[in-house]
Amino acid sequence: MDKKKIIIISLAALILILIISLVVFKKNNDSVKDNDNRETAGLVTENFVPDFLTTAEKSKLGISDDKQIQAVTRDQSGEVTVYKIINNEADIVDPAQIKPISSK
Repeated sequence: MDKKKIIIISLAALILILIISLVVFKKNNDSVKDNDNRETAGLVTENFVPDFLTTAEKSKLGISDDKQIQAVTRDQSGEVTVYKIINNEADIVDPAQIKPISSK
């Protein structure tokens, strides 16, 4: 009888831990989705003016002149360090709105 009580209590505790974990996980996922929805809905702020590569910069990087390329970041000397190919207006991003991939 004591073994049955121990097993039942152990299973109940494991189920309770599982339920709590799922609730916390769902709450975290919902907040991430909210942030993603806000970011994708408004990556470009009203005061943001995108920085596009010049023809000389494109040729220096070996990129075709007919492509529209946004300079996402530049180093201290003004050289492009990160760029993004723009296929349509929705691809333009505000670098200030980009969040790190990892929270480390």
